[in-house]
Amino acid sequence: MFAFFPWLILHDEEYEDGLEFGRFKLLRYISGIEPEGNGSSNQRIIDETLTHYIGRNDQPVATATLIAIDGEVHHDSFDARTTQELFTFVDILTFGGLAAREFFVQIGNQLNSTCFDLHIQGYANPKFGLVIRSRRRDARQVSLGVSRFYCPHYALGLDRIRLDRPLIQALIRIHSRDDRNKYEQAIRLFNEANTDSDQKRDYEEYVQTVSAFEVLLETRKKSKERRLGEAFAEGFRSAQDVPDIPVNRILRTDGTQKRYGQVIAVREIWMRDCYIWRGYFAHGEVLTDWEKITRERHHILTPDKHLILMNYAFPRLVKALLSAEEDEKGPVYFLTEGDRDEIDVFEELVCLDYDVLQRELDKYADTNLWRKTISECKRQGFVRRATAKYLGDA
Repeated sequence: MFAFFPWLILHDEEYEDGLEFGRFKLLRYISGIEPEGNGSSNQRIIDETLTHYIGRNDQPVATATLIAIDGEVHHDSFDARTTQELFTFVDILTFGGLAAREFFVQIGNQLNSTCFDLHIQGYANPKFGLVIRSRRRDARQVSLGVSRFYCPHYALGLDRIRLDRPLIQALIRIHSRDDRNKYEQAIRLFNEANTDSDQKRDYEEYVQTVSAFEVLLETRKKSKERRLGEAFAEGFRSAQDVPDIPVNRILRTDGTQKRYGQVIAVREIWMRDCYIWRGYFAHGEVLTDWEKITRERHHILTPDKHLILMNYAFPRLVKALLSAEEDEKGPVYFLTEGDRDEIDVFEELVCLDYDVLQRELDKYADTNLWRKTISECKRQGFVRRATAKYLGDA
């Protein structure tokens, strides 16, 4: 048997640079050619198995990604330890892909966690189809024979995917620690909220994403609005000398000023607002007109905008927290200048005029308010660091 991602096509440079993470190594699959070589029996077995996986244009996948375990693609079986480590690695790898996403850049090429769906197949008679094992609630397992396994439409056309390798390596390092659970549980929740499946409701994704923040910031047992907001404001820092944005930029109505007027940081207001919306959804309120609820209940943003911002903030929060972690080798993760700038720009992103952004997106503009805001922050960061270096050298 072998393990593989039928819908995952990484950027060529990712494979060329080598993708080895402990016991696991990612290998490029090209039908008839890689990784075992043209004409080899092992390549033929892989080709015959993947013939049943249908991708673009209703054709068998021609490229995919395989996992070599301890240097080998083919195995008789996987023991319990290997299976557990494999699924943990896939969680970390998926998160490393989601963390490398850029928003509002290229229509139709937005990565989701479905691209990292893991499949493990034996190959006694691969020409005759696949056997899919399905679990049932009554603890039974049912094996079904299928001749075709189709890629979900929301994972089609996503290729040349990049990974955040330093983040993946940091999470693998911390995996050996006893206190790793908050990271593993939080990123699993985040991954599950990013399938893009049309069978999953947006409010379910919202609740799972807020839960990921609660687990990561260890506020779930006492997860009141204020506690979560304060923990996020404290943890989501870049250590650069950048002043906070005045809160009146986001408190645009008398109602929001009354609700959050005593809070001093935009990022805390934002996290608290996210949590309140989560409470509506988690307790079964059926809310359809989000704009109306936002006005009437004095929120700063609608849930769809919060969800975008949560997807931006969460991977960077993980990085910020990992940068404070150490093991016997030293700091687990070093925040890059780019990481720091992307954390610093967050409050500006919260305060964007999203009506303007939507109009730009509707016109398929070459650039947009989101991208321009991030670019300007990075420019300012470069100037600030260059000035500090010049004054320090003078």
